Amino acid sequence: MALHNQPIPSLFNGVSQQPAQLRLPSQCEVMDNFYPSLAVGLMKRPPSVLRAKLSNEVDTNSYVTVINRDTAERYVLMIRSGTIQVFDAFTGEEKQVDCPNGTNYLESLNPRKSFSTVTVADHSFIVNRDITVRKDAAATAPVNANAGYVHFTYNGTGTKRKMTITIPGYASSSVRATYENSSYSDLTDLIETLRADLAYKLGLHGWTVTVPFDNIIKLQAPGGVNWSLVVTDTYGGSTMKAIKGSVQLFSDLPPALEDGYVCYVSSSPESQGRGYYVRYDSASKSYVECPKQGINTSFLASTMPHKLVRNADGTFTFTTFDWEPRKVGDDKSNPFPSFMDRTIADVFLYRNRLGFLSDENVCLSVSGDYFNFGAKAASIVSDADPLDLAVANTKVSMLRHAIPFNKSLLLFSDQTQFHLSGGDVLSPRTVRADPVTEFSSSPFCRPVGAGQELFFVTDRPGHSGVREYFVEQDAITNDAVDITAHVPAYIPAGVFKMASSTAEDCLFLLTENERNAIYGYKYFWGGDEKAQSAWFRFLFDKGDTIIGCDFVGSVAYVVFQRSSGIYLEEINLQAGEVDPGSVFNSLIDRKVELTGTYDPETNKTTWVLPWHGTVSMLAILGPAFGNRRGSSIPLTMESADTASAKGDWTLGACLIGTSYTARFKFSEQCVKDSQGTAIASAKIKIRRMLISYVDSGYFRAEVKPPARDTATYVFTGKLLGVEGVTLGTPALSSGTMRFPILADSRGVSIELVNDSPMPSTFQGAEWEGEVVMVAKR
Repeated sequence: MALHNQPIPSLFNGVSQQPAQLRLPSQCEVMDNFYPSLAVGLMKRPPSVLRAKLSNEVDTNSYVTVINRDTAERYVLMIRSGTIQVFDAFTGEEKQVDCPNGTNYLESLNPRKSFSTVTVADHSFIVNRDITVRKDAAATAPVNANAGYVHFTYNGTGTKRKMTITIPGYASSSVRATYENSSYSDLTDLIETLRADLAYKLGLHGWTVTVPFDNIIKLQAPGGVNWSLVVTDTYGGSTMKAIKGSVQLFSDLPPALEDGYVCYVSSSPESQGRGYYVRYDSASKSYVECPKQGINTSFLASTMPHKLVRNADGTFTFTTFDWEPRKVGDDKSNPFPSFMDRTIADVFLYRNRLGFLSDENVCLSVSGDYFNFGAKAASIVSDADPLDLAVANTKVSMLRHAIPFNKSLLLFSDQTQFHLSGGDVLSPRTVRADPVTEFSSSPFCRPVGAGQELFFVTDRPGHSGVREYFVEQDAITNDAVDITAHVPAYIPAGVFKMASSTAEDCLFLLTENERNAIYGYKYFWGGDEKAQSAWFRFLFDKGDTIIGCDFVGSVAYVVFQRSSGIYLEEINLQAGEVDPGSVFNSLIDRKVELTGTYDPETNKTTWVLPWHGTVSMLAILGPAFGNRRGSSIPLTMESADTASAKGDWTLGACLIGTSYTARFKFSEQCVKDSQGTAIASAKIKIRRMLISYVDSGYFRAEVKPPARDTATYVFTGKLLGVEGVTLGTPALSSGTMRFPILADSRGVSIELVNDSPMPSTFQGAEWEGEVVMVAKR
């Protein structure tokens, strides 16, 4: 038997569900409402501070996100079925939102799952995943009048010209004319003779034949008549050209036609054999590319993503976009993007392009033109043209999320992750999407990037896991580390939201199956080594339902639903936060500053609450109370939103809120050899434990040996002989606290608990005991 002293240098590596012998000394069994920090230590988590009541409505499926415009303007966007609201994140003031096109696009059975958003400056793009994109049936390209033209290029001596007009259904199906140039010294005379002859032959059938331009004969047929026009000459067709909706070469077109006439050019050297459509523009006296006659050209705006715009006067407008119509080509040379007649799963911005995911396709707009998904020209392929490609894989891969990350784009399907690449210039010639990993990922929880890391959720039977991509040597590794491997059954199933803070190296998760909890992950990289990988949990009142959470810097904006409405609160993870006029941060949730009203007849002070209270309500005295500032007073609920306390507490404002309990449970202690391997045969009788604390005002140690009652050892922050300590005044101190264990290490439960509003921070621990080695190694 030997007396053994075992230090636990730190307590910041969170929960582990591994066997105790495999855990790190810095890991624990339970970490509820504690926040692990490498810089400070293990501290009771910061409180939630009330910003505002957002709504009296109750809807646990609202879509909530934070719009971080700049340091002075932040907004909370909340979408419920058929309703959109915007609130100032600092004051909670609801902003005016005008909806000139209505809110039908916002109809949804589950808004939290239906909507996806991305914000650029003052514009937020909003996608409803339940809406199928449609064409605008009323928006079609103009159709030519039923006309054709014959262009005479020059007057060749002795040329024989033959013109055939075929009209199905006529007694004689064709009208033919043959002319020789030998009798016409002037081309004008020839054209006039030909026009007059054709007018005579066709006029009886309602046709008109005119000469609108030099050297051009126009044949105008009655509407609905189907006809064709063919011309030949003895010069191989070089002295006259027929134009009836199409030509072979662009050079076959005459110098001018009637304004708006559309013609298909079937082949041209400059287009590398690609057919395209041109329209004559009389204003510029030139031909410009255009769409095929009569095709649909536009999206039905009511089915496309909408926009939320912050106006100069501070109001907002929710409306449709003016999406660019299809300006060139046809359904083959310039088809609608693949999301047509499908739903859109996600919206994102990447390399100055707006992008959508739909089924197995990723679609990106014209470079620099977010509202244009059509080619600039059908005759040539441009680097700026829109991109539309299907991911290549051996299995069906319905794309769910697109995350711009480290100068690249990661695409997530249910089972596969793809990497979209395109070289220095992202263009139709260079773009490709290659599978990089095959991990299952949640279709409902959007992955988040955090500096050089990217996190995504994997679903397990009954639980959720999280994997981490990270960057190494300017490339995305083809692997994703499971950062929940040591806590496989810790996070409940149904994670629907992740939020990350690069300022704090922290990740928050919200889950369907524990709506009053935030699961947290704290990490830190020291060079190539991860010095911290800690899972923990923030617990709130059982009646609370968390419907949204986003980080801005070190501050988490959390939206709670309670029986009395929806509330915006913030949790500031930055170390060193203190209450005004105090030396510490009062640890009460829903914290709000209120001034009470005193009734001398009942000798009670009453506070009217902005929310329905609970039985764990406290009032923390403010600076006006002098030496008693920071002291807590239990409150009694007089009604749902009224709390009271005996005595006159109206000298100044108080901080009102609900208390919460922080709990840290040590792992089973074991002895390890010089290689760090646990010695399973060692029997440990722990005599006592020592806790190192800093700036702490209260905590207690609870020791529960098997088959014995729980022993409690309380620390209040007030030590005899310490200067400045006054009875009735809260005090913080630093030092060490010893308490007895007197139990076998196997089965004894050792917990640190803080259910007061006073802070407590732990930097390490140490235990002393007797170790019996059953056998030698």
